[in-house]
Amino acid sequence: MKLECQQLLTGHGDRVWSIDWNPEGTLLASCGGDKTVKIWGKGGNDKWVRKFNIDDTHTRTVRAVKFSPCGQFLATASFDGTTNIYKIESADYELITSIEGHESEVKSVSWDKTGMLLSTCGRDKTVWIWQREEDFDFECLAVLNGHSQDVKSVLWGNGEILFSSSYDDSIKIWKQEMDDWYCVKTLMGHNSTVWTIDIDSDGAYLASGSADNTVKIWERVDDESDFKVVTTL
Repeated sequence: MKLECQQLLTGHGDRVWSIDWNPEGTLLASCGGDKTVKIWGKGGNDKWVRKFNIDDTHTRTVRAVKFSPCGQFLATASFDGTTNIYKIESADYELITSIEGHESEVKSVSWDKTGMLLSTCGRDKTVWIWQREEDFDFECLAVLNGHSQDVKSVLWGNGEILFSSSYDDSIKIWKQEMDDWYCVKTLMGHNSTVWTIDIDSDGAYLASGSADNTVKIWERVDDESDFKVVTTL
């Protein structure tokens, strides 16, 4: 497969840390070290244009952006220690709530498939699980302590299973039992920081990217909470 650049989008004043499509593929969110979030969409000439900027809500680098499964909301994670939730319209936005809890930089944010649970992680070595309330406030359900270093990424899998990756070179898998969340498996295979993780739509394969210059493909074994490395790229 050959990929060709269709268009170069410019506008950020510092490095771009994260991008995310809305579910329909009609909007693209980007964020970066310039403390801004930009929303892009197609203009009248079928070219991608910047629809609007979100530049007045975070005070430090915006590290991650993530659309909700319904596409109506956008979550942003920032080095200022907050996670913001916005309602996204076609040409405007509304800041609904700002979630606080982490002691320092928030590095990643992820919605579960229902859009009712949100997870964040940060430099304070913790993973937080939040539940969306009817008034769109977010209640903390759990603070997960298991990593020994900075947590770089969180990702919801199929069902109520959560993955996190860290500066401690590990990937942890978390599940809920009754009212408690606990680590059911720690995946070791990388020799340096695990920066990013993603899972396929069936939940059968997990991919991880690391500072050790490799991407590993993990295959689910027996149940949803155990994986083994099948390929190193």
